[in-house]
Amino acid sequence: MDVHRCSEQVAGWLLENPFQDRLVTQLVSSSKENRGLNSFDITKLIAPVEYFPDMFLESVKEAQAAVTRMQKKKIQIQSDDFLCYMYCREKRKTVDDPNEDAETGLFEGYLPMRIAKCSLTGAKSVLVTPAKPRKNCIAQKLKLVKFNAPMIAYYQILTYLAISTVVGWEDRDGGLDLRSMYYNIVDVLTINKDKDIKELKEDDDLRTRIFSFWNDNVFGNPAGLVTNKQQLEKPSKDSAIDRLKKNRAEKAKKRADEKKAKELEAQLEAAEKEKSKRSAKDNTDDEDDNDSEEEEEEEKDEDAGKEDSEEDDDEEEAAPKKSVAVKPNAIKLAAVKSSAVKSAVVKPTTGKEPITKPAIVKPAKKVSGNASQKGSQKGAQKGMKKNSQRESQGMEFEATMTVREDY
Repeated sequence: MDVHRCSEQVAGWLLENPFQDRLVTQLVSSSKENRGLNSFDITKLIAPVEYFPDMFLESVKEAQAAVTRMQKKKIQIQSDDFLCYMYCREKRKTVDDPNEDAETGLFEGYLPMRIAKCSLTGAKSVLVTPAKPRKNCIAQKLKLVKFNAPMIAYYQILTYLAISTVVGWEDRDGGLDLRSMYYNIVDVLTINKDKDIKELKEDDDLRTRIFSFWNDNVFGNPAGLVTNKQQLEKPSKDSAIDRLKKNRAEKAKKRADEKKAKELEAQLEAAEKEKSKRSAKDNTDDEDDNDSEEEEEEEKDEDAGKEDSEEDDDEEEAAPKKSVAVKPNAIKLAAVKSSAVKSAVVKPTTGKEPITKPAIVKPAKKVSGNASQKGSQKGAQKGMKKNSQRESQGMEFEATMTVREDY
């Protein structure tokens, strides 16, 4: 499946700068007849690294001689060779003697990494730099999140199959044993158990830096592909569940505060009502006390008025007794003729009749309510009674005096 998909897509990004450079031999995505040694551009890529300077000369005419030798199979490819597409072209140009230095730029070629992107993160991500793998890509589904020696070796061989005339996955291409080439690459990238990994890192060994290089260029992260699961394990400060719990806690607190405020308001209202009740009760008690005091004062005034009226009565009674006592004969005559006195007709007054002293009624104090009305009624009744008594006494005294004059 990878061979078929990559073979169709590779024609679009075979060159390092596909938007600037042009292929010498046009490729057809649906056919592999013009692949391998049949293509000028592909022949340069699959040549052994020893022929790199001859293959990648600035002029096409200058490189044509080396390509022709390859096409005539005068240059053979072996399973223990490292091919030109496996290297970084810019780094290889700085090498003085390619026969002596086979490590500079090894496994850093652009084409195998593009094949890996097409296989793991999708054809649309091949030319995207820096790498941004899409969500739910094949690498995530297959859990291929970090590159290792077998994976790098696999994509080196897959690149050869995609640009060669071989249809499908084959272990051999003529005299080239691709299986042996695969294991040779794995051995080169494998760290032996008796080696110290720390020393290799300090020496900047290929076996310690090549994996992070591939992770960064294919997955966009030197540590490897970040899966959806890993993203969920490292969420933002608050996850959705945390935010939900926080919202619920805030709502519960708000309800509790509102309930507490209502209870406090009810308590204040009850206290105000109790205060108003106590104030009304105190006012009522004060009015009752005032009424009782006014009633007591009224009774005292009535008693005092009664005593005054009795004293006046005594004085009035004493006055005729004194006048009668002056002439005792008149008293005897009055007693003899008592019946005549009762039936005697009072003569018209001549202006010399005694003046009856009017009753003195003291004004009652103003009191409120029923107490004042009762007091006024009682005072009026007593005054009328006293006046009637005084009038009867006056009439008797007048009759006595009349009899006395007649006598």
